[in-house]
Amino acid sequence: MQADKKLQAESSKCNAVAQERIWKEAVHMETTAAKNWEGRWGFIAEYDLKGVPVEKKVLPEKVSYYTDSRLPHTQSGSVGCSLSSPHSRTMLQLERMGYHGKKRTDIHNNYQYS
Repeated sequence: MQADKKLQAESSKCNAVAQERIWKEAVHMETTAAKNWEGRWGFIAEYDLKGVPVEKKVLPEKVSYYTDSRLPHTQSGSVGCSLSSPHSRTMLQLERMGYHGKKRTDIHNNYQYS
């Protein structure tokens, strides 16, 4: 009998229509806030932290979404991260040393028993 009451109480909390309505309202409020942000708070983006005016970056009108053939192929096969910089070479060396430079040791050999 009590199990039925618990089941009914839990099912009354799970109202899919109400949850969907709440979700739609939240999405609508977020979309409206994003549209109104420029008018209300856009002046913040025009200045840096010290109050000095910041020049707006001019974005190109036409941008290709496909990869550029001038980019080098990386070790993992993906395109976009150049291996020519000294920092990237150092990172790859450290990565290789981390995998291949250490072997498992028995923890009992590290301790002396008396």
